[in-house]
Amino acid sequence: MRYQLPLLNIHSLVCFSTIAELGSLQKAATRLGKSKSTMSRWLSELEDTLGYPVFERKSNNLVLEINQQGMALLPKIHSVLASYHRMEGFALGQDANVSPSNLVLSFNQLISNQGIAEQVAHLNTLYPNMDLTILPSNETIESTTFKDTGVDMVLGLEPSYAVPEVGGLVVGEEQMMFTTHPLHPLVGKSSVDINQLVAHTLIAPHFLQQLGYSESIKPVSVTETPDFQLSIELAKQNLGIAYTPEYVARTALKKREVVELSINWEEFSQFMPLMLFFPLDFAYPELKDNLVLSLRDWFGYNN
Repeated sequence: MRYQLPLLNIHSLVCFSTIAELGSLQKAATRLGKSKSTMSRWLSELEDTLGYPVFERKSNNLVLEINQQGMALLPKIHSVLASYHRMEGFALGQDANVSPSNLVLSFNQLISNQGIAEQVAHLNTLYPNMDLTILPSNETIESTTFKDTGVDMVLGLEPSYAVPEVGGLVVGEEQMMFTTHPLHPLVGKSSVDINQLVAHTLIAPHFLQQLGYSESIKPVSVTETPDFQLSIELAKQNLGIAYTPEYVARTALKKREVVELSINWEEFSQFMPLMLFFPLDFAYPELKDNLVLSLRDWFGYNN
């Protein structure tokens, strides 16, 4: 791709944007640490290149009021400057090698959207020049997960086996519950145990079956779903008992579309350990550690 040398100097654009915000050459000069004469020269160069003024001069040029043409130009210049400063920060930070240009994460449905948003905001504060992409992935971690999907780190369930070439750190636990339609025959029963549960249809995501989370229950019938949210939707239709994190069921519980069963938790897993998985050769250990600490803080996990 071929580019021509730009006609508009970046200094002139910053000068224009700052004067437009503050309304005077002197205030703009003070903010940018330049002399008033330098600011005046940069503004004149910009207007000469454009071929039209972008400010109306008042009070012997002490006050500059942006005109209609300047107003039309200002948002585009803001956009250009934001992109430029982002590129500049990335270019100057290349040597530090603290973060990739783009980080791809997968949280699946193992943390609420609010939790995901807080993690993204935290990383954006620490690494403002890094782009973030959030993608779904297979919750079952395999040695090929990262190469096949292009994901850098995955929030997943603690496996019962070691995965070659993959590292993982526990970041928290998700509280699980059994919910079902208000008219289900087990509603109102206290301390429901395995013997009572196995006679009914269990609704759970496929990946839970793969990891063996339902093996201890061994219900007569299992309806597998692609995710927790669909499990709740099926339970709302009185199609079985959904096994989901509390946050997934919260809205339906408040609306009384489903109710929580009283469970004898000595026989079931009430808390599901969550781990952040990453390739053993992940090149940014500080970034990984920061995300682990942030997730642990979100889940209230101390270890």
